[in-house]
Amino acid sequence: MQNKFEILEQVTIAEEKWSQLKECIQDTLEEHVPKRPKKEHKKCMTQNILDLMDERRKVKNNPNLYQSLNKRVRKECHEAKEEWLNKKCDNIEACSISKCSKEIYEEINEISGKRKSCPQSGCITAKDGRMLNDRTDVLNRWADHIKELFEDDREEEKPEIQ
Repeated sequence: MQNKFEILEQVTIAEEKWSQLKECIQDTLEEHVPKRPKKEHKKCMTQNILDLMDERRKVKNNPNLYQSLNKRVRKECHEAKEEWLNKKCDNIEACSISKCSKEIYEEINEISGKRKSCPQSGCITAKDGRMLNDRTDVLNRWADHIKELFEDDREEEKPEIQ
C-alpha cells in the first residue's frame, strides 16, 4: 500500500486523486480479503434454473415479469427435482439387482436428506464443576438434576381425623 499512495502525490486534480485512491483501496482489498466460497446448491439444480433465478432477481421492480419468471423457475425446479429423483431411484434399482447394499443405503440417505451424524460429546458438568464424560456418570447427573427439579421441600400435611 505504501507504494500505491506515492502515485497520489503526482496527481493534481481532486477527482483523479479520488479515483486512484479508490482503485488502490479496491486492489488492496481484493488481495487481502478472502473470497467467500460459492454456496452449494441442491443437487437437482441446473445452470438453466440458476440463470432464470438471476433474471428473476433483476426484474423485481416489474411485478408482471417477475411473476411469470417466478412461475417458470418453480416449474423448472419441480421438473429438475423429479428427474433427479427418478435417476436416484434407477440407481437404487440397479444396485439392488447387483446386491450393493452400501450404495443402496447411500442413495436412500441422499434422497431422504439425512446427513451423516455428527459425533455428540454427551458430556455435562457435575455440581463441583468437573466435566463428566463417562456415560454412567452423565446418566447419574441427569437423574440427580431431575430429582432436584421435582423435589418438594414442603412439610407433609397429615390429614386431620375428626
